[in-house]
Amino acid sequence: MKIFRTVLKILGIIVIALVVAIAALLYFTRDDSVEKHCRDIIKHPEKHPALYFENYNFNKNTSLLERIKIAPDFVLDDLKKQQVYGKYSTYIPTGDEKLLFEKYLNLLPKLNRDVLAAKLIGIYFINDYDGGGSTNWVMDKNNNMYVYMVINSVLLKEDISQWLTYKENCCFIPGNGKIVVNCGSKYKALLYGLLHESNHVVDLELGITPYLAEDVKYLRKLKNKNTKFTKDIWLEYNNPHKEYDFKGRSGLAYYTMRRVLFDKAYYMNLSKSPFVSLYGSQNWAEDFADMATFYYLTQILKQPYEIKIFEGDNTTTVFPMLSDKLNERLPIIQSLYK
Repeated sequence: MKIFRTVLKILGIIVIALVVAIAALLYFTRDDSVEKHCRDIIKHPEKHPALYFENYNFNKNTSLLERIKIAPDFVLDDLKKQQVYGKYSTYIPTGDEKLLFEKYLNLLPKLNRDVLAAKLIGIYFINDYDGGGSTNWVMDKNNNMYVYMVINSVLLKEDISQWLTYKENCCFIPGNGKIVVNCGSKYKALLYGLLHESNHVVDLELGITPYLAEDVKYLRKLKNKNTKFTKDIWLEYNNPHKEYDFKGRSGLAYYTMRRVLFDKAYYMNLSKSPFVSLYGSQNWAEDFADMATFYYLTQILKQPYEIKIFEGDNTTTVFPMLSDKLNERLPIIQSLYK
């Protein structure tokens, strides 16, 4: 029996040693895709023309309206590398659409307009874009970051509630339930897109969150240091504190082929959370961009924001802006607009 126990003990030690060795091997030989990508950007700028400031014509004295341009081929090529199902092509807004764009620019917070004036290289409208838009960084020789903004041309056509309803449903398998977002019909979806994307630029410039994206963290040598906005809410970029996480949150995916079964519990959890939307619960960058957007829409522009959930004959309405946990965070957003 003693021999048997001794053998088991030795085997146990061997197993533990193997596990430790394998873990160490995986750690030291891991393929950190973000770091690898960033090193490639630095080493081979010719392979990443969309990320280098010198490849653009930028004049900060031009109006934001004049920065609506046709996307350069290298930008379109870069976007297509990430496309899921859209057939991307450039779109030139009509005269009336440019007037609408100018009107909405003037509705943006002064902070957002000032930051865009200093850092926005161009605004590119794209047909059949997978999402509503994106804000993409560009780096100059001194590691200063600028941005270009991509906007789905459909935002010029649909009203804000239509687009947000589509967005809310796109991560669920059709059939189990239906979500309808009411954010009024006064404004086109373009206003949501401009608010949300310009908030990312504000974040990039002011550091509202520790960093806008993992590649920005690496290139700017930023730390995973909490800010007033993320403190006590987020542990890491896409990992909230346990008390604010909820079942299925990390499995949601927007504008992709991956969808999950609908469950009303997502919205019941959202209504008690510090997040303004499920989209905002995905990471701290989207958390800030969406919270500042819906704060401005509801508190400044006085638009509604409610989410109706339909399951057969049953209807449930959620009002994310009424969450106590969310309202505890609003003074940080309010301070930006004083």
